[in-house]
Amino acid sequence: MKKAFSLLFLTYCVPLFLSVVLEAFIPFSPILTALILDIFSTIVVFFFSLSCNNSSMYDPYWNVAPVVISLYWLEGNNPTSYLFLVLVIMWSIRLTYNCCIHWKGLKDEDWRYCSFRKTTGSFYWPVSFIGIHLFPTLIVFANLTPAYQILTDKPSTLIAPFAGSFLMLAGTILEFFADRQMDRYQKERKNNKECCTLGLWGYSRHPNYLGELSFWWGMFVFSLGYGSFSFGKVLGPIAMTVLFLGYSIPAMEKRQLAHRPCYKQIQKQIPMLLLGKRNLAK
Repeated sequence: MKKAFSLLFLTYCVPLFLSVVLEAFIPFSPILTALILDIFSTIVVFFFSLSCNNSSMYDPYWNVAPVVISLYWLEGNNPTSYLFLVLVIMWSIRLTYNCCIHWKGLKDEDWRYCSFRKTTGSFYWPVSFIGIHLFPTLIVFANLTPAYQILTDKPSTLIAPFAGSFLMLAGTILEFFADRQMDRYQKERKNNKECCTLGLWGYSRHPNYLGELSFWWGMFVFSLGYGSFSFGKVLGPIAMTVLFLGYSIPAMEKRQLAHRPCYKQIQKQIPMLLLGKRNLAK
């Protein structure tokens, strides 16, 4: 495991170092420069994934890139900018920690990527580059674009930033407890065919996804305190929601039904995403 984590650490140090060097030679705006370096870094990480034959090498990128980009954009001494940065760092630490404690090494690849391998065959790596590496990078960056104004300007009102910060913090906390409750359930369950209804999982079938979406929508709400509304600000969270509702949740539920027949009853009793009233009576 030490070798695996050392290689993972190197996977992210290399693009970070190269981005710091190349940034001085890119004559564009901070947003466009960040996008170029973001895509470049994704390509570098992809080659590490390819060399290790494991697309899960990309998984930490989702939660590391927002912190690096936010630090790059940060200007001035505006308290709301630092509040936003702290919330992003908290979210990143939680997600990175959760990723690391569940990763079993270089031979451990996300089950969704393994499914792509079976369905795409020899086209797996082009699909991996576009669908597993580049597409998520672009979605996360789209969600981050409003952050540039947050990190460089003063808000015209504090209502939206505080409401947004509440959503971002609530989403992070929700994910943390949902993950810990799932870990506890998996350690204590006696039957692998059982379905988790512990804690938050008795009120939402996907409380972790609810927390993730709350974080990104909170970022959008935070940005409403800076200038007028624009479609560009809401495009990111809409795309993120479509990704979760259109792929992540259906794929997870299909897998659950295949391994745990009782999940069909869970679907009838517990709301898919939003927290609802527990109704587990048969």
